Amino acid sequence: MLKPMAAILRSQGIRVVFYLDDILLLHQSKDHLWKLFYQVLDLLQNPGLTVKREKCSAYPTQQMIFLRGRLNSVTMTLSLPLEKLCGITTTAKEILELNETSLQTLSTLLGQMNPASQTGIWVAQPIPTDEDK
Repeated sequence: MLKPMAAILRSQGIRVVFYLDDILLLHQSKDHLWKLFYQVLDLLQNPGLTVKREKCSAYPTQQMIFLRGRLNSVTMTLSLPLEKLCGITTTAKEILELNETSLQTLSTLLGQMNPASQTGIWVAQPIPTDEDK
């Protein structure tokens, strides 16, 4: 349903990423990005689509969470948010220290790793601990 709207925006030279109901607008100018945001809102709301404004971020930023990954347009990187990476690391350490695990703990680890696979992040750098220094 959003495919025609994406085509309209792209035909106007607007850089936009659509994934299901998530939308990311890209532009170098903060002022122009504000205008684009309201233009996209109008385009979505005119045919009667509901836009959950509380889930929208109209504030231009160079770092944000999009599709469960942290995008950084300054360093041009995609990474896991720190809290997700810490959760994976903690659960993995528990499993390694015990040298065995329950099905529930393994299920927890796989659930924590799922967002990494969905964003295309396959390798994550470990967080250095005091023991590593």
